[in-house]
Amino acid sequence: MFDAQPGSWTAAYGAADGTPPAISGSRERDRQLGDHPWATDEASNSRVDYGVTPTTLNLNATNGNLVTAHTVTLSGLTPNTRYYYRVTSADGSGNTTTSPPAASGALTFITNTTITDTTETSFARAR
Repeated sequence: MFDAQPGSWTAAYGAADGTPPAISGSRERDRQLGDHPWATDEASNSRVDYGVTPTTLNLNATNGNLVTAHTVTLSGLTPNTRYYYRVTSADGSGNTTTSPPAASGALTFITNTTITDTTETSFARAR
């Protein structure tokens, strides 16, 4: 019930969205950057849970924008280290999908080895 002026009124209700977004493009491969792209079939947010063991994904990075092309940059990664991860997206109705599912093994990537050379002779031109 609601207060209204006299007259004819029609109530229209939209169907509730009970379908989570479908995730594609997140696949296992060695990654050279901390960017982990994937796609969804409807606008949704982005989350990556990651860690150094397949059963402890205790780090995460998120992007709350509702998009279909997802990229989350992971920072503070240790060079030459294997990481395990899962991606999650939730649509505007709160329907959530995780890939791969928790019952499956996590995906993996290996960070690059970082080489830093700060000696002056390294930058000298050959004659």
